[in-house]
Amino acid sequence: MEKIFFVSDAHLGSGEKSDHQTEQKLLDFINHVKKHGDRLYIVGDLFDFWFEYRSVIPRTYFNVLIALRTLVTNGIKVNFITGNHDFWVDSFFRQDLEISVHEAPLEVTIDGYRLFIAHGDGLAKKDTGYRLLKKVLRHPINIRFYRLLHPDVAFALAGFFSRTSRTNRPSMV
Repeated sequence: MEKIFFVSDAHLGSGEKSDHQTEQKLLDFINHVKKHGDRLYIVGDLFDFWFEYRSVIPRTYFNVLIALRTLVTNGIKVNFITGNHDFWVDSFFRQDLEISVHEAPLEVTIDGYRLFIAHGDGLAKKDTGYRLLKKVLRHPINIRFYRLLHPDVAFALAGFFSRTSRTNRPSMV
């Protein structure tokens, strides 16, 4: 029987005071998977923001990217189902890290069990606003325009909007 691990919503690079602790816990978890696992599913929002330039890798995520690559080189299968914060994942993960990237929910059968693996954003019928935003943000023309921004500017802008959305989120209590 395969030993399978799942992780979601690390939101690395969020600018929160706990960022370093989150990264360390994630690195400890990845090390545990390396020693005991056969497969890892990253189920969205590994990053608070990921935008892939052709030749720029955000240094904020360097240690985690190396740890993920180490999993792959040790024969552990890594699947990344992108979430609403990291859906601009492109060839770096597929080619350089050799991680399977899925931009939609994934249906798999493992050891006779059928699993539906999804980050969840946009699945509910009431998520029409998010589904529209997703189409706009993932449109190739918009991606091309965003890529014209210097990475320092692009990452700062994305961080601003991410923090703004977090602080303006309605309370669930």
